[in-house]
Parts: sequence; structure tokens; C-alpha cells
Amino acid sequence: MAGEDSIRKEIKSLERQLDKFTRESAVTDAEMRSDIGYIKEAITKLNTLVAQSYVTRTEFEPVKKLVYGTVTVMLTAVIGGLMALIVIR
Repeated sequence: MAGEDSIRKEIKSLERQLDKFTRESAVTDAEMRSDIGYIKEAITKLNTLVAQSYVTRTEFEPVKKLVYGTVTVMLTAVIGGLMALIVIR
């Protein structure tokens, strides 16, 4: 029967495509280990960069208090000046 032959040919074609896909997408254990090693190295570099470049919360807290206090004093002076202008008129 012609229908069975075409089905068998399609199955063989699909099997070949599956084998080809399996060969192309296969990742060896050595490749995975080298990729994992690269990722570990990148994470170590990133941790070092973060530790050297960024300020921790405890280091930033005094600066934050100083800046917020200065801004508060300045805004109070501006608002007080504006209110003095309004009350005088």
C-alpha cells in the first residue's frame, strides 16, 4: 500500500531529523564543567567589584543624615522667608 510506504518514509525522515538534532544539541560533560567554571569566575569578579565599588548601608548612614539635615535647614529657611514676605504684605 502506498499510504503505508509514505508513512514509513515520514517516520524514517523524522528519526533522521531527531538523530541530527540530538547530535547537534548534545553538550558534553567537559563543556558543562568549563561553562560552570566560567560562571563561578564571573560571580567571583562581580562580588569583588561590588565589595570595592559600592558603599554599604552603615557607611552611607552618616552621609544621609548630614545631607537630609542640610536640606531640611535650607527648605525651612526658604519657607520661612516666603512666609515672612507674605505676612509683611
